[in-house]
Amino acid sequence: MRNLRSYYASPVTYFLQQSDKEILGIIHANDISVETTIQQGNTWEIEIQVLKEQLHGFSEGRIIFEYTISIVLPIFDDTTIAYILFQKFP
Repeated sequence: MRNLRSYYASPVTYFLQQSDKEILGIIHANDISVETTIQQGNTWEIEIQVLKEQLHGFSEGRIIFEYTISIVLPIFDDTTIAYILFQKFP
């Protein structure tokens, strides 16, 4: 099923239990871009491996790949959004 808000989202515990190929398949299924390159697919694969290594043992939280943020006010840029996210979720 296509997720319009993100390419992949799940609790960390479920992410750790899923196979890398299953997660990558979900990400690709939700990516509607015809311009996704092999390099981008390889990047997601490496990100999945690294996150699984780093999140091993976590039992709370959610993981989200390629989340769409709708900005209402054009005064925000990427730096402002990153600052807000890191202040709210240290």
